Amino acid sequence: MGGDFDDRMRQVAAGLAVAGWTWLAIDDVVPVFVTNYPTHWYAYADGYRRYATINVPETWSKYPSTRHRVFAHELGHVFGAPDEYPDSTCTVADTAGPFGTPNANCTFVSRVPPIPNPLSGACLMNHNSGVVCASTEFMWGWLDSDGNGEADLAAYPRVTDVEPRAVQAGQPITLIGRNLWDVTQVDFNGTVTSDISYITLDGNLHPLEAADPMQKYHLDQIMVTVPPSLDGIQQIQVRARGGWSPQAPRDAWVLVTQPGSAPVLTEPAVLLLDPASGPPGTSVTITGANLVHTTAVTVGGVPATDVEPLSNQWVVFTVPPLPPGPADVVATTPSGSSSPWLFSTFTVT
Repeated sequence: MGGDFDDRMRQVAAGLAVAGWTWLAIDDVVPVFVTNYPTHWYAYADGYRRYATINVPETWSKYPSTRHRVFAHELGHVFGAPDEYPDSTCTVADTAGPFGTPNANCTFVSRVPPIPNPLSGACLMNHNSGVVCASTEFMWGWLDSDGNGEADLAAYPRVTDVEPRAVQAGQPITLIGRNLWDVTQVDFNGTVTSDISYITLDGNLHPLEAADPMQKYHLDQIMVTVPPSLDGIQQIQVRARGGWSPQAPRDAWVLVTQPGSAPVLTEPAVLLLDPASGPPGTSVTITGANLVHTTAVTVGGVPATDVEPLSNQWVVFTVPPLPPGPADVVATTPSGSSSPWLFSTFTVT
Protein backbone atom coordinates (compact mmCIF):
# COMPACT_ATOMS: atom_id res chain seq x y z
CA MET A 1 0.00 0.00 0.00
CA GLY A 2 1.19 3.51 -0.78
CA GLY A 3 0.48 6.90 0.76
CA ASP A 4 0.51 8.13 4.35
CA PHE A 5 -0.91 6.18 7.28
CA ASP A 6 -4.46 7.52 6.91
CA ASP A 7 -4.45 6.73 3.19
CA ARG A 8 -3.39 3.17 3.93
CA MET A 9 -6.11 2.85 6.57
CA ARG A 10 -8.71 3.96 4.05
CA GLN A 11 -7.57 1.08 1.86
CA VAL A 12 -7.81 -1.34 4.79
CA ALA A 13 -11.33 -0.12 5.63
CA ALA A 14 -12.39 -0.46 2.00
CA GLY A 15 -10.99 -3.99 1.89
CA LEU A 16 -12.90 -4.97 5.04
CA ALA A 17 -16.09 -3.51 3.61
CA VAL A 18 -15.71 -5.51 0.40
CA ALA A 19 -15.14 -8.61 2.53
CA GLY A 20 -18.49 -8.00 4.20
CA TRP A 21 -17.26 -6.90 7.62
CA THR A 22 -18.43 -3.30 7.77
CA TRP A 23 -21.40 -3.05 5.42
CA LEU A 24 -23.78 -2.83 8.38
CA ALA A 25 -21.83 0.09 9.89
CA ILE A 26 -21.38 -2.23 12.86
CA ASP A 27 -17.96 -3.80 13.04
CA ASP A 28 -17.27 -7.45 13.68
CA VAL A 29 -13.52 -7.00 13.14
CA VAL A 30 -11.45 -3.82 13.43
CA PRO A 31 -7.68 -3.32 13.06
CA VAL A 32 -5.77 -2.14 16.17
CA PHE A 33 -2.16 -1.00 15.79
CA VAL A 34 0.03 -1.45 18.87
CA THR A 35 3.32 0.42 18.62
CA ASN A 36 6.32 1.73 20.60
CA TYR A 37 6.37 4.88 18.50
CA PRO A 38 4.41 8.13 18.87
CA THR A 39 0.89 8.18 17.49
CA HIS A 40 -1.67 10.95 17.00
CA TRP A 41 -2.48 10.57 20.71
CA TYR A 42 -1.08 7.98 23.10
CA ALA A 43 -4.30 6.07 22.38
CA TYR A 44 -6.38 7.07 19.39
CA ALA A 45 -9.31 5.79 17.35
CA ASP A 46 -10.66 6.95 14.03
CA GLY A 47 -14.39 6.19 13.97
CA TYR A 48 -14.68 7.16 10.31
CA ARG A 49 -11.87 4.95 9.02
CA ARG A 50 -12.56 2.37 11.75
CA TYR A 51 -9.18 1.63 13.29
CA ALA A 52 -7.37 2.28 16.58
CA THR A 53 -3.74 2.88 17.56
CA ILE A 54 -2.13 2.36 20.97
CA ASN A 55 1.25 3.88 21.92
CA VAL A 56 2.41 1.28 24.44
CA PRO A 57 5.06 3.28 26.41
CA GLU A 58 2.75 6.25 27.01
CA THR A 59 -0.38 4.16 27.66
CA TRP A 60 1.41 1.84 30.07
CA SER A 61 2.87 4.87 31.86
CA LYS A 62 -0.38 6.81 32.18
CA TYR A 63 -2.63 3.83 32.96
CA PRO A 64 -0.50 1.10 34.55
CA SER A 65 -3.43 -0.71 36.18
CA THR A 66 -6.23 0.09 33.73
CA ARG A 67 -4.49 -0.07 30.37
CA HIS A 68 -6.81 -2.84 29.19
CA ARG A 69 -9.67 -0.35 29.56
CA VAL A 70 -7.86 2.03 27.22
CA PHE A 71 -8.14 -0.63 24.53
CA ALA A 72 -11.87 -1.02 25.23
CA HIS A 73 -12.38 2.75 25.32
CA GLU A 74 -10.72 3.27 21.93
CA LEU A 75 -12.66 0.39 20.40
CA GLY A 76 -15.79 2.18 21.62
CA HIS A 77 -14.83 5.09 19.35
CA VAL A 78 -14.43 2.73 16.40
CA PHE A 79 -17.97 1.54 16.98
CA GLY A 80 -19.18 5.15 17.10
CA ALA A 81 -19.31 5.91 20.83
CA PRO A 82 -18.25 9.47 21.79
CA ASP A 83 -16.18 10.56 24.77
CA GLU A 84 -18.49 11.43 27.67
CA TYR A 85 -16.09 13.25 30.03
CA PRO A 86 -16.35 17.01 30.78
CA ASP A 87 -13.76 18.14 28.21
CA SER A 88 -15.59 16.40 25.37
CA THR A 89 -18.32 17.99 23.26
CA CYS A 90 -20.86 15.31 24.20
CA THR A 91 -24.34 16.36 25.42
CA VAL A 92 -27.41 14.23 26.07
CA ALA A 93 -29.10 15.88 23.08
CA ASP A 94 -26.52 14.42 20.69
CA THR A 95 -26.98 11.10 18.95
CA ALA A 96 -24.19 8.71 18.02
CA GLY A 97 -23.35 5.09 17.31
CA PRO A 98 -24.59 2.82 14.51
CA PHE A 99 -28.24 3.33 15.48
CA GLY A 100 -28.13 7.09 16.10
CA THR A 101 -29.21 6.79 19.74
CA PRO A 102 -28.94 9.56 22.37
CA ASN A 103 -26.25 9.27 25.03
CA ALA A 104 -27.73 9.73 28.50
CA ASN A 105 -24.31 9.49 30.17
CA CYS A 106 -22.75 12.66 28.72
CA THR A 107 -21.47 15.08 31.38
CA PHE A 108 -23.65 17.93 30.16
CA VAL A 109 -27.29 18.32 29.20
CA SER A 110 -26.27 21.32 27.12
CA ARG A 111 -23.14 23.38 26.55
CA VAL A 112 -24.82 26.72 25.90
CA PRO A 113 -25.79 27.43 28.59
CA PRO A 114 -23.70 24.82 30.46
CA ILE A 115 -26.10 22.53 32.33
CA PRO A 116 -24.54 19.53 34.13
CA ASN A 117 -26.21 16.15 33.69
CA PRO A 118 -27.10 14.80 37.16
CA LEU A 119 -27.43 11.27 35.73
CA SER A 120 -23.91 11.15 34.30
CA GLY A 121 -21.62 8.59 35.92
CA ALA A 122 -18.20 7.05 35.52
CA CYS A 123 -18.20 4.29 32.92
CA LEU A 124 -16.11 3.06 30.01
CA MET A 125 -16.36 6.17 27.83
CA ASN A 126 -16.28 8.45 30.86
CA HIS A 127 -12.94 8.26 32.76
CA ASN A 128 -12.22 4.70 31.55
CA SER A 129 -14.24 3.15 34.33
CA GLY A 130 -14.77 -0.60 34.25
CA VAL A 131 -18.53 -0.03 34.32
CA VAL A 132 -20.42 -0.41 31.05
CA CYS A 133 -23.38 1.97 31.13
CA ALA A 134 -26.58 1.30 29.21
CA SER A 135 -25.79 4.25 26.96
CA THR A 136 -22.39 2.75 26.19
CA GLU A 137 -23.94 -0.51 25.02
CA PHE A 138 -26.23 1.34 22.62
CA MET A 139 -23.31 3.41 21.33
CA TRP A 140 -21.38 0.22 20.59
CA GLY A 141 -24.45 -1.36 19.03
CA TRP A 142 -24.06 -4.77 20.72
CA LEU A 143 -24.92 -6.30 24.10
CA ASP A 144 -25.25 -9.74 25.68
CA SER A 145 -28.19 -9.25 28.00
CA ASP A 146 -28.92 -12.97 28.38
CA GLY A 147 -25.27 -13.87 29.06
CA ASN A 148 -25.14 -16.64 26.47
CA GLY A 149 -21.86 -15.42 24.98
CA GLU A 150 -23.47 -14.30 21.72
CA ALA A 151 -23.57 -10.57 21.09
CA ASP A 152 -27.03 -9.23 20.28
CA LEU A 153 -28.05 -6.02 18.56
CA ALA A 154 -28.82 -3.34 21.12
CA ALA A 155 -31.34 -1.47 18.95
CA TYR A 156 -34.69 -3.09 18.36
CA PRO A 157 -36.01 -3.62 14.84
CA ARG A 158 -38.92 -1.47 13.74
CA VAL A 159 -41.58 -1.93 11.06
CA THR A 160 -42.73 1.29 9.35
CA ASP A 161 -44.59 -0.08 6.33
CA VAL A 162 -46.09 -3.29 4.94
CA GLU A 163 -46.51 -4.16 1.25
CA PRO A 164 -49.11 -5.07 0.21
CA ARG A 165 -51.56 -3.91 2.89
CA ALA A 166 -54.10 -6.61 1.99
CA VAL A 167 -53.21 -10.21 1.19
CA GLN A 168 -54.57 -13.74 1.33
CA ALA A 169 -53.39 -16.02 4.12
CA GLY A 170 -50.37 -18.06 3.09
CA GLN A 171 -49.05 -15.34 0.78
CA PRO A 172 -45.83 -13.33 1.29
CA ILE A 173 -45.64 -9.69 2.37
CA THR A 174 -42.66 -7.34 2.60
CA LEU A 175 -41.92 -5.61 5.89
CA ILE A 176 -40.11 -2.30 5.61
CA GLY A 177 -38.43 -0.54 8.50
CA ARG A 178 -35.14 -0.50 10.42
CA ASN A 179 -32.73 -3.23 11.56
CA LEU A 180 -34.90 -5.87 9.90
CA TRP A 181 -31.94 -7.85 8.56
CA ASP A 182 -31.59 -9.46 12.01
CA VAL A 183 -35.26 -10.48 12.46
CA THR A 184 -35.83 -14.15 13.29
CA GLN A 185 -39.56 -14.17 14.18
CA VAL A 186 -42.67 -12.25 13.15
CA ASP A 187 -45.79 -12.07 15.33
CA PHE A 188 -49.26 -11.63 13.76
CA ASN A 189 -51.64 -10.87 16.66
CA GLY A 190 -50.07 -13.70 18.69
CA THR A 191 -49.41 -16.13 15.84
CA VAL A 192 -45.62 -16.36 15.49
CA THR A 193 -43.80 -17.50 12.35
CA SER A 194 -40.20 -17.87 11.23
CA ASP A 195 -41.12 -18.31 7.57
CA ILE A 196 -38.85 -15.36 6.74
CA SER A 197 -36.63 -14.57 3.79
CA TYR A 198 -33.83 -12.00 3.79
CA ILE A 199 -33.50 -9.94 0.62
CA THR A 200 -30.07 -9.61 -0.98
CA LEU A 201 -28.95 -6.32 -2.49
CA ASP A 202 -29.55 -7.73 -5.97
CA GLY A 203 -33.10 -8.81 -5.08
CA ASN A 204 -32.67 -12.53 -4.40
CA LEU A 205 -34.44 -14.19 -1.47
CA HIS A 206 -32.57 -16.29 1.08
CA PRO A 207 -34.71 -18.24 3.59
CA LEU A 208 -33.84 -17.54 7.22
CA GLU A 209 -32.30 -20.98 7.74
CA ALA A 210 -30.12 -20.54 4.65
CA ALA A 211 -28.93 -16.98 5.35
CA ASP A 212 -25.27 -16.49 4.47
CA PRO A 213 -23.27 -14.34 6.95
CA MET A 214 -21.00 -13.23 4.12
CA GLN A 215 -23.92 -12.04 1.98
CA LYS A 216 -25.07 -8.43 1.93
CA TYR A 217 -28.78 -8.16 2.68
CA HIS A 218 -31.11 -5.20 2.71
CA LEU A 219 -31.09 -3.69 6.19
CA ASP A 220 -34.54 -2.20 5.87
CA GLN A 221 -36.74 -4.95 4.47
CA ILE A 222 -37.52 -8.65 4.75
CA MET A 223 -40.18 -10.93 3.30
CA VAL A 224 -42.44 -13.06 5.51
CA THR A 225 -45.19 -15.53 4.65
CA VAL A 226 -48.51 -14.85 6.39
CA PRO A 227 -49.58 -17.91 8.42
CA PRO A 228 -52.43 -19.79 6.66
CA SER A 229 -54.82 -19.69 9.65
CA LEU A 230 -55.11 -15.90 9.86
CA ASP A 231 -58.09 -13.72 8.95
CA GLY A 232 -58.74 -10.01 9.51
CA ILE A 233 -56.53 -7.06 10.46
CA GLN A 234 -53.24 -8.28 11.94
CA GLN A 235 -50.93 -6.24 14.13
CA ILE A 236 -47.28 -7.07 13.39
CA GLN A 237 -44.32 -7.24 15.75
CA VAL A 238 -40.85 -8.56 14.99
CA ARG A 239 -38.10 -10.21 17.02
CA ALA A 240 -34.36 -9.90 16.42
CA ARG A 241 -31.44 -11.23 18.42
CA GLY A 242 -31.85 -8.27 20.77
CA GLY A 243 -35.45 -9.25 21.57
CA TRP A 244 -38.97 -8.26 20.56
CA SER A 245 -39.66 -4.72 19.46
CA PRO A 246 -41.24 -2.95 22.47
CA GLN A 247 -44.57 -2.41 20.71
CA ALA A 248 -46.10 -2.63 17.28
CA PRO A 249 -45.81 0.70 15.43
CA ARG A 250 -49.04 2.15 14.09
CA ASP A 251 -48.03 1.41 10.51
CA ALA A 252 -47.29 -2.27 11.20
CA TRP A 253 -50.53 -3.94 10.13
CA VAL A 254 -51.92 -6.00 7.28
CA LEU A 255 -55.43 -7.11 6.29
CA VAL A 256 -55.54 -10.90 5.79
CA THR A 257 -58.34 -12.79 4.05
CA GLN A 258 -58.75 -16.50 3.53
CA PRO A 259 -58.14 -18.04 0.08
CA GLY A 260 -61.14 -17.51 -2.17
CA SER A 261 -61.84 -14.08 -0.70
CA ALA A 262 -60.68 -10.96 -2.47
CA PRO A 263 -57.76 -9.49 -0.47
CA VAL A 264 -59.20 -5.98 -0.49
CA LEU A 265 -60.90 -3.78 2.05
CA THR A 266 -64.62 -3.61 1.24
CA GLU A 267 -65.99 -2.76 4.68
CA PRO A 268 -64.90 0.37 6.53
CA ALA A 269 -61.71 0.13 8.54
CA VAL A 270 -60.50 2.42 11.33
CA LEU A 271 -56.71 2.25 11.23
CA LEU A 272 -55.59 5.34 13.14
CA LEU A 273 -57.02 8.03 15.43
CA ASP A 274 -55.57 11.52 15.76
CA PRO A 275 -55.53 12.35 18.60
CA ALA A 276 -55.85 8.98 20.30
CA SER A 277 -56.87 10.42 23.67
CA GLY A 278 -58.64 13.44 25.11
CA PRO A 279 -61.72 14.59 27.00
CA PRO A 280 -65.31 14.49 25.72
CA GLY A 281 -65.77 17.18 23.08
CA THR A 282 -62.41 16.43 21.41
CA SER A 283 -62.44 16.55 17.61
CA VAL A 284 -60.85 13.36 16.25
CA THR A 285 -59.75 12.43 12.74
CA ILE A 286 -60.06 8.80 11.65
CA THR A 287 -57.56 7.53 9.10
CA GLY A 288 -58.77 4.34 7.46
CA ALA A 289 -60.35 2.83 4.37
CA ASN A 290 -63.80 2.89 2.70
CA LEU A 291 -64.98 5.75 4.89
CA VAL A 292 -66.49 8.12 2.32
CA HIS A 293 -70.02 6.77 2.94
CA THR A 294 -69.75 6.72 6.74
CA THR A 295 -73.17 7.25 8.29
CA ALA A 296 -72.26 6.90 11.96
CA VAL A 297 -69.37 6.63 14.38
CA THR A 298 -69.64 5.21 17.87
CA VAL A 299 -67.17 5.61 20.75
CA GLY A 300 -67.53 2.89 23.34
CA GLY A 301 -70.95 2.15 21.83
CA VAL A 302 -72.14 5.77 22.24
CA PRO A 303 -72.93 7.70 19.03
CA ALA A 304 -70.41 10.41 18.25
CA THR A 305 -71.49 13.87 17.14
CA ASP A 306 -70.44 16.05 14.20
CA VAL A 307 -69.56 13.02 12.05
CA GLU A 308 -68.25 14.27 8.71
CA PRO A 309 -66.66 12.04 6.02
CA LEU A 310 -63.89 14.00 4.31
CA SER A 311 -62.75 11.35 1.84
CA ASN A 312 -62.46 7.60 1.47
CA GLN A 313 -59.59 7.74 3.98
CA TRP A 314 -60.67 10.35 6.52
CA VAL A 315 -63.63 11.03 8.79
CA VAL A 316 -63.85 13.56 11.60
CA PHE A 317 -66.12 13.26 14.65
CA THR A 318 -66.53 14.71 18.12
CA VAL A 319 -66.15 12.50 21.20
CA PRO A 320 -69.49 12.20 23.07
CA PRO A 321 -69.83 12.43 26.89
CA LEU A 322 -68.17 9.30 28.30
CA PRO A 323 -66.45 8.27 31.53
CA PRO A 324 -62.62 8.12 31.51
CA GLY A 325 -61.03 5.02 30.02
CA PRO A 326 -60.45 3.20 26.71
CA ALA A 327 -63.31 3.05 24.20
CA ASP A 328 -63.52 1.32 20.81
CA VAL A 329 -64.22 3.59 17.84
CA VAL A 330 -66.41 1.95 15.19
CA ALA A 331 -67.35 3.48 11.83
CA THR A 332 -70.49 2.32 10.03
CA THR A 333 -71.32 2.54 6.31
CA PRO A 334 -73.99 0.83 4.15
CA SER A 335 -71.38 -1.94 3.59
CA GLY A 336 -71.00 -2.74 7.28
CA SER A 337 -69.12 -1.68 10.39
CA SER A 338 -65.40 -1.59 11.13
CA SER A 339 -63.83 -4.12 13.48
CA PRO A 340 -62.19 -2.72 16.63
CA TRP A 341 -58.47 -3.34 17.10
CA LEU A 342 -55.40 -1.86 18.77
CA PHE A 343 -55.30 1.50 16.97
CA SER A 344 -59.07 2.10 16.86
CA THR A 345 -59.17 2.62 20.64
CA PHE A 346 -59.71 6.15 21.95
CA THR A 347 -58.78 6.85 25.58
CA VAL A 348 -61.21 9.25 27.24
CA THR A 349 -59.47 11.46 29.81
